[in-house]
Amino acid sequence: MNLLREVLLGARWWVLGGGILAAVIWAALAYQYQAVTRTVEETLAVEVLAEADLAAGFVMTSTDAHLAGLKLERSRRLTLIAPDGRVLYDSQARVELLDNHNGRPEVVQARAEGAGVKRRFSDSVNSPFIYAARLLPDGRVVRVAAPIAFEEGLEQRLSKPMAVAAVLVIAMAGVVIGLHLWRDRTRVAELVGVSRA
Repeated sequence: MNLLREVLLGARWWVLGGGILAAVIWAALAYQYQAVTRTVEETLAVEVLAEADLAAGFVMTSTDAHLAGLKLERSRRLTLIAPDGRVLYDSQARVELLDNHNGRPEVVQARAEGAGVKRRFSDSVNSPFIYAARLLPDGRVVRVAAPIAFEEGLEQRLSKPMAVAAVLVIAMAGVVIGLHLWRDRTRVAELVGVSRA
Protein backbone atom coordinates (compact mmCIF):
# COMPACT_ATOMS: atom_id res chain seq x y z
CA MET A 1 0.00 0.00 0.00
CA ASN A 2 2.79 2.44 0.91
CA LEU A 3 4.70 1.54 -2.25
CA LEU A 4 1.61 2.26 -4.37
CA ARG A 5 1.15 5.60 -2.59
CA GLU A 6 4.80 6.54 -3.20
CA VAL A 7 4.53 5.62 -6.89
CA LEU A 8 1.35 7.66 -7.31
CA LEU A 9 2.86 10.67 -5.53
CA GLY A 10 5.99 10.38 -7.66
CA ALA A 11 3.92 10.10 -10.85
CA ARG A 12 1.95 13.20 -9.88
CA TRP A 13 5.20 15.18 -9.55
CA TRP A 14 6.38 13.90 -12.93
CA VAL A 15 3.09 14.94 -14.57
CA LEU A 16 3.24 18.35 -12.89
CA GLY A 17 6.88 18.80 -13.93
CA GLY A 18 6.08 17.72 -17.50
CA GLY A 19 3.16 20.14 -17.67
CA ILE A 20 5.31 23.01 -16.42
CA LEU A 21 8.05 22.17 -18.93
CA ALA A 22 5.50 22.01 -21.76
CA ALA A 23 4.12 25.42 -20.74
CA VAL A 24 7.64 26.89 -20.61
CA ILE A 25 8.46 25.46 -24.05
CA TRP A 26 5.24 26.86 -25.51
CA ALA A 27 5.81 30.31 -23.97
CA ALA A 28 9.46 30.42 -25.08
CA LEU A 29 8.63 29.45 -28.66
CA ALA A 30 5.74 31.93 -28.85
CA TYR A 31 8.01 34.71 -27.59
CA GLN A 32 10.79 33.74 -30.00
CA TYR A 33 8.41 33.67 -32.95
CA GLN A 34 7.09 37.14 -32.09
CA ALA A 35 10.63 38.49 -31.61
CA VAL A 36 11.82 37.06 -34.93
CA THR A 37 8.73 38.33 -36.75
CA ARG A 38 9.13 41.82 -35.28
CA THR A 39 12.85 41.92 -36.14
CA VAL A 40 12.28 40.73 -39.71
CA GLU A 41 9.50 43.28 -40.27
CA GLU A 42 11.52 46.14 -38.77
CA THR A 43 14.53 45.24 -40.92
CA LEU A 44 12.34 44.94 -43.99
CA ALA A 45 10.75 48.34 -43.28
CA VAL A 46 14.20 49.99 -43.13
CA GLU A 47 15.24 48.29 -46.39
CA VAL A 48 12.04 49.26 -48.19
CA LEU A 49 12.32 52.89 -47.05
CA ALA A 50 15.91 53.01 -48.35
CA GLU A 51 14.68 51.57 -51.65
CA ALA A 52 11.93 54.21 -51.77
CA ASP A 53 14.59 56.89 -51.31
CA LEU A 54 16.62 55.42 -54.19
CA ALA A 55 13.52 55.16 -56.36
CA ALA A 56 12.65 58.79 -55.54
CA GLY A 57 16.08 59.88 -56.76
CA PHE A 58 15.63 57.85 -59.94
CA VAL A 59 12.13 59.21 -60.60
CA MET A 60 13.23 62.84 -60.13
CA THR A 61 16.03 62.47 -62.71
CA SER A 62 14.24 60.23 -65.23
CA THR A 63 11.26 60.31 -67.51
CA ASP A 64 8.18 58.17 -66.94
CA ALA A 65 9.26 55.99 -69.86
CA HIS A 66 12.35 54.91 -67.92
CA LEU A 67 10.18 53.57 -65.09
CA ALA A 68 8.91 50.73 -67.26
CA GLY A 69 12.50 49.53 -67.73
CA LEU A 70 13.31 49.67 -64.04
CA LYS A 71 13.77 46.19 -62.59
CA LEU A 72 13.16 45.72 -58.89
CA GLU A 73 14.62 42.91 -56.81
CA ARG A 74 12.88 40.36 -54.63
CA SER A 75 9.28 40.87 -55.68
CA ARG A 76 9.30 44.58 -54.85
CA ARG A 77 6.47 46.71 -56.16
CA LEU A 78 7.01 50.32 -57.29
CA THR A 79 4.17 52.82 -57.53
CA LEU A 80 4.28 56.47 -58.60
CA ILE A 81 1.34 58.52 -57.32
CA ALA A 82 0.27 61.93 -58.65
CA PRO A 83 -0.46 64.84 -56.28
CA ASP A 84 -4.20 64.23 -56.80
CA GLY A 85 -3.84 60.52 -55.85
CA ARG A 86 -4.03 59.00 -59.33
CA VAL A 87 -1.59 56.17 -59.92
CA LEU A 88 0.81 57.19 -62.69
CA TYR A 89 2.84 53.97 -62.69
CA ASP A 90 2.69 50.58 -60.96
CA SER A 91 5.16 47.76 -61.58
CA GLN A 92 2.67 44.96 -60.82
CA ALA A 93 -0.79 46.23 -61.70
CA ARG A 94 -2.52 47.99 -64.55
CA VAL A 95 -2.78 51.69 -63.69
CA GLU A 96 -6.28 52.10 -65.12
CA LEU A 97 -7.61 49.45 -62.70
CA LEU A 98 -6.24 51.15 -59.57
CA ASP A 99 -8.23 53.58 -57.45
CA ASN A 100 -7.08 56.85 -55.90
CA HIS A 101 -4.11 56.23 -53.56
CA ASN A 102 -4.21 59.45 -51.50
CA GLY A 103 -6.10 57.63 -48.75
CA ARG A 104 -3.46 54.92 -48.31
CA PRO A 105 -1.91 55.25 -44.81
CA GLU A 106 1.70 55.35 -46.02
CA VAL A 107 0.84 57.99 -48.65
CA VAL A 108 -1.02 60.11 -46.07
CA GLN A 109 2.00 59.86 -43.75
CA ALA A 110 4.43 60.70 -46.58
CA ARG A 111 2.42 63.77 -47.56
CA ALA A 112 2.36 64.92 -43.91
CA GLU A 113 5.92 64.01 -42.84
CA GLY A 114 7.92 63.50 -46.05
CA ALA A 115 8.09 59.71 -45.62
CA GLY A 116 5.72 56.97 -44.51
CA VAL A 117 6.06 53.28 -43.64
CA LYS A 118 3.12 50.94 -42.97
CA ARG A 119 2.41 47.22 -42.81
CA ARG A 120 -0.96 46.32 -44.29
CA PHE A 121 -2.87 44.06 -46.67
CA SER A 122 -2.90 45.06 -50.34
CA ASP A 123 -6.34 44.90 -51.91
CA SER A 124 -4.81 45.39 -55.37
CA VAL A 125 -2.67 42.24 -55.37
CA ASN A 126 -4.36 40.40 -52.47
CA SER A 127 -1.28 39.96 -50.27
CA PRO A 128 0.28 41.46 -47.08
CA PHE A 129 2.99 44.07 -47.71
CA ILE A 130 5.25 46.55 -45.98
CA TYR A 131 4.93 49.89 -47.77
CA ALA A 132 7.38 52.79 -47.77
CA ALA A 133 6.48 56.08 -49.45
CA ARG A 134 8.57 59.18 -50.11
CA LEU A 135 7.16 62.60 -51.04
CA LEU A 136 8.84 64.25 -54.04
CA PRO A 137 9.31 68.04 -54.29
CA ASP A 138 6.74 68.23 -57.12
CA GLY A 139 4.01 66.64 -54.94
CA ARG A 140 4.18 63.15 -56.39
CA VAL A 141 4.79 60.20 -54.09
CA VAL A 142 7.06 57.25 -54.83
CA ARG A 143 6.07 54.09 -53.02
CA VAL A 144 7.92 50.78 -52.75
CA ALA A 145 6.23 47.69 -51.34
CA ALA A 146 7.71 44.37 -50.24
CA PRO A 147 5.60 41.26 -49.74
CA ILE A 148 5.75 39.90 -46.23
CA ALA A 149 5.14 36.37 -47.50
CA PHE A 150 8.63 36.48 -49.05
CA GLU A 151 10.15 37.22 -45.64
CA GLU A 152 8.18 34.48 -43.85
CA GLY A 153 10.64 31.92 -45.23
CA LEU A 154 13.38 33.73 -43.32
CA GLU A 155 11.26 33.63 -40.17
CA GLN A 156 10.79 29.89 -40.57
CA ARG A 157 14.52 29.32 -41.15
CA LEU A 158 15.33 31.30 -37.99
CA SER A 159 12.52 29.82 -35.88
CA LYS A 160 13.44 26.15 -36.39
CA PRO A 161 16.96 26.33 -34.91
CA MET A 162 15.68 28.44 -32.02
CA ALA A 163 12.90 25.93 -31.36
CA VAL A 164 15.34 23.02 -31.38
CA ALA A 165 17.70 24.87 -29.03
CA ALA A 166 14.83 25.74 -26.67
CA VAL A 167 13.60 22.14 -26.60
CA LEU A 168 17.13 20.84 -25.92
CA VAL A 169 17.73 23.30 -23.09
CA ILE A 170 14.38 22.57 -21.50
CA ALA A 171 14.85 18.80 -21.93
CA MET A 172 18.23 19.03 -20.21
CA ALA A 173 16.62 21.05 -17.43
CA GLY A 174 13.96 18.36 -17.16
CA VAL A 175 16.61 15.66 -16.79
CA VAL A 176 18.39 17.65 -14.07
CA ILE A 177 15.11 18.29 -12.23
CA GLY A 178 14.17 14.62 -12.61
CA LEU A 179 17.50 13.50 -11.15
CA HIS A 180 17.05 15.85 -8.20
CA LEU A 181 13.51 14.59 -7.60
CA TRP A 182 14.71 10.97 -7.80
CA ARG A 183 17.55 11.70 -5.39
CA ASP A 184 15.17 13.40 -2.94
CA ARG A 185 12.70 10.53 -3.23
CA THR A 186 15.47 8.03 -2.54
CA ARG A 187 16.59 10.01 0.52
CA VAL A 188 13.04 10.13 1.85
CA ALA A 189 12.71 6.37 1.32
CA GLU A 190 15.98 5.81 3.21
CA LEU A 191 14.81 8.02 6.08
CA VAL A 192 11.51 6.16 6.24
CA GLY A 193 13.41 2.86 6.30
CA VAL A 194 15.70 4.06 9.10
CA SER A 195 12.78 5.39 11.15
CA ARG A 196 10.99 2.05 10.92
CA ALA A 197 14.03 0.12 12.08
